[in-house]
Amino acid sequence: MKKNFLKDKKAIICKKESGEDTGFGAPDIGYRLISPSPLWCYAKQLSQQLIFQALQWGQEEQRLFVFNYNEKITVQNTYIRYRDEWYQVTRVDTEEDYKGDMFVYVKAVDRKKASTFEILPYIG
Repeated sequence: MKKNFLKDKKAIICKKESGEDTGFGAPDIGYRLISPSPLWCYAKQLSQQLIFQALQWGQEEQRLFVFNYNEKITVQNTYIRYRDEWYQVTRVDTEEDYKGDMFVYVKAVDRKKASTFEILPYIG
């Protein structure tokens, strides 16, 4: 049975990428927006039971987001900013392999690390 999720919140999604060489031997790292504006989503904090179940499988997860299908949302180097907090994507599920809702599970990023994130503009 399919549940309708009220997507009444907005979040930005970025992909971690290497930037231009800074001349110091290491490329500059930035976080590129995957869309020109924030995406509508459903968001909720996971229950303690679901957090515990994820930990049993060796996965740290704290929050669930539901977005419309977007092929740019993957587990590899994807970060979400929601209500001034940063999250790293740990798992992405679709409903029965259809391009409908995407269930995106995340873990919180340390605030100190997140304060160093340089947001790069969207490139269509």
